[in-house]
Amino acid sequence: MDQIKDKELASLFFDVFSDFMLTLKKSASSEAELKMNSHTFFVLFTLTHEKEKPITMTMLAEALQISKQQLTKLVNDLEGRNYVERIHDQVNRRLVYIRITKAGQRRMDEFSEAALKPVTETLRLYSREEKEKLAEDFAGLTKFLKEVRGRNL
Repeated sequence: MDQIKDKELASLFFDVFSDFMLTLKKSASSEAELKMNSHTFFVLFTLTHEKEKPITMTMLAEALQISKQQLTKLVNDLEGRNYVERIHDQVNRRLVYIRITKAGQRRMDEFSEAALKPVTETLRLYSREEKEKLAEDFAGLTKFLKEVRGRNL
Protein backbone atom coordinates (compact mmCIF):
# COMPACT_ATOMS: atom_id res chain seq x y z
CA MET A 1 0.00 0.00 0.00
CA ASP A 2 1.38 3.39 -0.94
CA GLN A 3 1.98 5.74 1.91
CA ILE A 4 -0.94 8.15 2.18
CA LYS A 5 0.08 11.78 2.26
CA ASP A 6 -0.99 13.74 5.34
CA LYS A 7 -3.11 16.18 3.32
CA GLU A 8 -4.95 13.34 1.57
CA LEU A 9 -5.56 11.58 4.89
CA ALA A 10 -6.79 14.83 6.44
CA SER A 11 -9.16 15.25 3.50
CA LEU A 12 -10.49 11.71 4.02
CA PHE A 13 -10.98 12.50 7.69
CA PHE A 14 -12.96 15.61 6.77
CA ASP A 15 -15.18 13.58 4.44
CA VAL A 16 -15.83 10.95 7.11
CA PHE A 17 -16.53 13.60 9.72
CA SER A 18 -18.95 15.44 7.40
CA ASP A 19 -20.78 12.22 6.54
CA PHE A 20 -20.95 11.37 10.23
CA MET A 21 -22.45 14.74 11.17
CA LEU A 22 -24.99 14.57 8.35
CA THR A 23 -25.98 11.04 9.37
CA LEU A 24 -26.55 11.96 13.00
CA LYS A 25 -28.21 15.25 12.11
CA LYS A 26 -30.67 13.49 9.79
CA SER A 27 -31.47 10.72 12.25
CA ALA A 28 -32.17 13.21 15.04
CA SER A 29 -33.86 15.85 12.90
CA SER A 30 -37.06 15.64 14.93
CA GLU A 31 -35.15 16.81 17.99
CA ALA A 32 -35.55 20.57 17.48
CA GLU A 33 -34.38 21.43 20.99
CA LEU A 34 -31.00 19.75 20.64
CA LYS A 35 -29.33 20.00 17.28
CA MET A 36 -26.02 18.36 16.50
CA ASN A 37 -24.55 21.74 15.63
CA SER A 38 -25.99 23.69 18.56
CA HIS A 39 -24.07 25.02 21.53
CA THR A 40 -26.78 23.58 23.78
CA PHE A 41 -25.98 20.09 22.53
CA PHE A 42 -22.24 20.57 23.03
CA VAL A 43 -22.66 21.91 26.57
CA LEU A 44 -24.71 18.87 27.58
CA PHE A 45 -22.48 16.50 25.61
CA THR A 46 -19.34 17.82 27.31
CA LEU A 47 -20.90 17.65 30.76
CA THR A 48 -22.16 14.12 30.08
CA HIS A 49 -18.70 12.91 29.11
CA GLU A 50 -16.78 14.70 31.86
CA LYS A 51 -18.79 13.71 34.94
CA GLU A 52 -15.77 12.56 36.91
CA LYS A 53 -14.01 15.90 37.01
CA PRO A 54 -15.43 19.27 37.95
CA ILE A 55 -15.79 21.71 35.05
CA THR A 56 -15.76 25.44 35.61
CA MET A 57 -17.56 27.94 33.45
CA THR A 58 -14.16 29.13 32.18
CA MET A 59 -13.06 25.61 31.26
CA LEU A 60 -16.34 24.95 29.47
CA ALA A 61 -16.22 28.23 27.54
CA GLU A 62 -12.67 27.46 26.41
CA ALA A 63 -13.54 23.89 25.43
CA LEU A 64 -16.51 25.07 23.36
CA GLN A 65 -14.61 28.10 22.03
CA ILE A 66 -17.34 30.53 22.98
CA SER A 67 -17.30 33.63 25.16
CA LYS A 68 -18.09 33.42 28.86
CA GLN A 69 -21.03 35.76 28.24
CA GLN A 70 -22.43 33.42 25.58
CA LEU A 71 -21.95 30.44 27.88
CA THR A 72 -23.63 32.25 30.78
CA LYS A 73 -26.73 32.78 28.62
CA LEU A 74 -26.72 29.09 27.59
CA VAL A 75 -26.24 27.88 31.16
CA ASN A 76 -29.02 30.19 32.41
CA ASP A 77 -31.36 28.64 29.84
CA LEU A 78 -30.26 25.08 30.64
CA GLU A 79 -30.53 25.75 34.37
CA GLY A 80 -34.06 27.08 33.82
CA ARG A 81 -34.96 23.75 32.18
CA ASN A 82 -33.28 21.87 35.05
CA TYR A 83 -30.69 20.33 32.69
CA VAL A 84 -27.65 21.73 34.50
CA GLU A 85 -26.80 23.15 37.89
CA ARG A 86 -24.21 25.62 39.10
CA ILE A 87 -22.09 24.73 42.09
CA HIS A 88 -20.07 27.45 43.82
CA ASP A 89 -16.69 26.46 45.20
CA GLN A 90 -16.75 26.63 49.00
CA VAL A 91 -13.22 28.06 49.24
CA ASN A 92 -13.16 30.37 46.21
CA ARG A 93 -16.71 31.64 45.56
CA ARG A 94 -15.60 33.05 42.19
CA LEU A 95 -15.19 29.51 40.88
CA VAL A 96 -18.47 28.19 39.53
CA TYR A 97 -18.72 24.58 38.45
CA ILE A 98 -21.33 23.27 36.04
CA ARG A 99 -22.83 19.81 36.37
CA ILE A 100 -25.46 18.02 34.32
CA THR A 101 -28.59 17.08 36.27
CA LYS A 102 -30.53 13.83 36.08
CA ALA A 103 -33.08 15.59 33.86
CA GLY A 104 -30.29 16.81 31.58
CA GLN A 105 -28.81 13.33 31.40
CA ARG A 106 -32.22 11.87 30.53
CA ARG A 107 -32.59 14.46 27.75
CA MET A 108 -29.18 13.56 26.31
CA ASP A 109 -30.02 9.86 26.56
CA GLU A 110 -33.28 10.44 24.64
CA PHE A 111 -31.45 12.45 22.00
CA SER A 112 -28.72 9.82 21.66
CA GLU A 113 -31.26 7.05 21.33
CA ALA A 114 -33.05 8.88 18.51
CA ALA A 115 -29.79 9.76 16.76
CA LEU A 116 -28.31 6.29 17.03
CA LYS A 117 -31.35 4.24 16.09
CA PRO A 118 -30.48 4.03 12.36
CA VAL A 119 -26.84 3.34 13.25
CA THR A 120 -27.85 0.44 15.47
CA GLU A 121 -30.16 -0.93 12.80
CA THR A 122 -27.38 -0.80 10.21
CA LEU A 123 -24.88 -2.47 12.55
CA ARG A 124 -27.19 -5.50 12.76
CA LEU A 125 -26.19 -6.21 9.16
CA TYR A 126 -22.48 -6.48 10.05
CA SER A 127 -20.63 -9.60 11.14
CA ARG A 128 -18.97 -9.90 14.53
CA GLU A 129 -15.55 -9.43 12.92
CA GLU A 130 -16.68 -6.30 11.09
CA LYS A 131 -18.07 -4.88 14.34
CA GLU A 132 -14.83 -5.61 16.18
CA LYS A 133 -12.86 -3.85 13.44
CA LEU A 134 -15.18 -0.85 13.63
CA ALA A 135 -14.76 -0.74 17.43
CA GLU A 136 -10.97 -0.65 17.00
CA ASP A 137 -11.26 2.05 14.35
CA PHE A 138 -13.58 4.15 16.53
CA ALA A 139 -11.18 3.85 19.49
CA GLY A 140 -8.33 5.03 17.26
CA LEU A 141 -10.41 7.87 15.91
CA THR A 142 -11.37 8.97 19.43
CA LYS A 143 -7.71 9.03 20.45
CA PHE A 144 -6.84 10.98 17.30
CA LEU A 145 -9.57 13.56 17.94
CA LYS A 146 -8.37 14.14 21.49
CA GLU A 147 -4.86 14.70 20.18
CA VAL A 148 -6.15 17.13 17.54
CA ARG A 149 -8.02 19.10 20.21
CA GLY A 150 -4.93 19.10 22.39
CA ARG A 151 -6.89 18.73 25.60
CA ASN A 152 -9.12 16.18 27.27
CA LEU A 153 -12.14 18.45 27.60
